[in-house]
Amino acid sequence: MESEIEEPREGSIVGRTISSGQCVVVNDLTNLAGFHRTADAKTGFVIRSALCPPIKGVTSGRVTSAVEVLNNHRLPGFDEQDTDLIEQISSYLSLALDNILISEETSSLSGEPNREMARFESDFLRIIPFIAQSDAMREVLALVRIVCDTPVNVLIQGENGTGKEVITRMIHEGRDRRYRSFVPVNPSAIPEHLMESEFFEYEKGAFTGAGAARPGRFEEAKGGRLFLDEVADISLSMQPKFLKAIQENEGSRLGANRLIRCDASVINATNQNLCELVNS
Repeated sequence: MESEIEEPREGSIVGRTISSGQCVVVNDLTNLAGFHRTADAKTGFVIRSALCPPIKGVTSGRVTSAVEVLNNHRLPGFDEQDTDLIEQISSYLSLALDNILISEETSSLSGEPNREMARFESDFLRIIPFIAQSDAMREVLALVRIVCDTPVNVLIQGENGTGKEVITRMIHEGRDRRYRSFVPVNPSAIPEHLMESEFFEYEKGAFTGAGAARPGRFEEAKGGRLFLDEVADISLSMQPKFLKAIQENEGSRLGANRLIRCDASVINATNQNLCELVNS
């Protein structure tokens, strides 16, 4: 005996119910041809009458399936009371199926942010393997994850030896800019009279020894990240020019009147308390 019999859309009572969307009641199948005869032969269950209401989605109203009740007794078959009872059962099944579908969809949607975060963390940690146990370090890594994909300028403060450059490289290696330029510079290592020519482009002949035009650090970091280590050591005379480059993304080319675009995200680091320096 077959464990499962699938009724076809054509030539079956279930097919009529699904096609019409209406409850089908047949109380005398003795002389009627159809798929029920095939089922009789396969199961040995002689069907005398059948009652088949549809199961409809509560919200959509579409027929999703059907309930078929079979009777192998002789006539009479199903009456109006039987029909009302089975249709009520089918309505309960409709509610149950809709709840299952809604629950599965809700579970899928609620899990999507978690899956996206897990995928992001997997990519992030694969690029820079870093394990943190303290709450403070976990908070730092959470901030790194936020800013690594954001075109913002960043200030990192901390004492010497606390890993400011490590955090800087983690930000750069995060996502969009990891395949672009990363230009680390310590301004305190550059003589003040060379600061402007080092960071901004200069034209040929702009000063003695300028035999050819040369791009500055901002130009080298175009589309990537410029890391200014110990930014507090930049002289007061140069700070306005750096501020214009960082804040307005443009600067003056040495030996020329035209402005240049400074398309680089800047990460600043310092071991000093900038608020105290401003107030002093």
